[in-house]
Amino acid sequence: MIKVLYFTHPYQDYLADGLLHGLKSLQEVKVYDYPPKNILYKSGKSDIGITGNAMTLYHLLDEEKINRFDLFYPLKFDSYTEKYDELSNKKYDLVIFSNICNQWGYYLQFFPHLMKKNTIIIDGEDNPAIFPYYGYFWRHHFWQIIPRPHKRFKYFKREWTPDTKFYRYYKLVPKSLLKFFPEPRNLHKISFSIPEEKIISKLPVKTKLFPRHIVDSEVSGNIPGSINRNVFKYEEDYYKDIQASKFGITTKRSGWDCLRHYEIAANGTVICFKDLNNKPKTCAPHGLIPGVNCISYKNYADLIYQTSNISDEQYKKLQINCITWVRNNTTAVMASRLIKLQSNTL
Repeated sequence: MIKVLYFTHPYQDYLADGLLHGLKSLQEVKVYDYPPKNILYKSGKSDIGITGNAMTLYHLLDEEKINRFDLFYPLKFDSYTEKYDELSNKKYDLVIFSNICNQWGYYLQFFPHLMKKNTIIIDGEDNPAIFPYYGYFWRHHFWQIIPRPHKRFKYFKREWTPDTKFYRYYKLVPKSLLKFFPEPRNLHKISFSIPEEKIISKLPVKTKLFPRHIVDSEVSGNIPGSINRNVFKYEEDYYKDIQASKFGITTKRSGWDCLRHYEIAANGTVICFKDLNNKPKTCAPHGLIPGVNCISYKNYADLIYQTSNISDEQYKKLQINCITWVRNNTTAVMASRLIKLQSNTL
């Protein structure tokens, strides 16, 4: 049994929350989430607002009885001084900071006890900068002396783009010269994921080209009856709308990765991704290949041209490849990859 201490934070975080769901789905893993991510549990509530009506990832897990009071405070004492060294005593096989930008306090508190072989840093922020190379941290001298997590532990970055190096060197190096500079140490790719139970088992019958909810304002403005904001209160209605459509529209939002990519594919619909060809290879989502399992379009005219010139046979191949892609990006698969990669250093 692999024991994992998983630091969470109260805010909605599709990457961290999906990974936690995946870890808890693996029989060989025992996860201690701290603080408890209540919104993931069936009867859980959150004081923090959840966008998207808590669809897809939330209220899925069964409740667990975990004594979180004793997660990292040992039972032994030395005279009158407590020894807070459970992490170094190998109580856990893995220690995961699921969002380093919101958990740097925990990171600093336990840094003396963290070990390279069993510590994982996750950075799911839309900003391409790694911690602590954001502009906010530059303005405070204290951050210049803290231990850099990417230099000591495996650091998983979702929005990994050429600007990641640009921020790493404080925007002082011209972008034209950045190709001669190495990538930050210990960086690894990671992406959003979706619970396996949300993937349909049978390809649905299609009755229309596009869903009602279209996030690309140019496309939605040209398709009668569509709207570029979420209009569904219930997940079932949202999914049925996607399932009835041949093509689902998605775009780069604050970052390139978005849960909507996975929701479209999970409901048996072909992803149409605006400007996907411009996405950096190191940046999530990974594995989407235009013409193989999705469509990359430039504008409304290009979208209509491509979708109107696809034969039934070509569409079927795209559809099957698209759902195959999402089955390789479930929460459990993502969690297994993370554990396997880290196990190579144990």
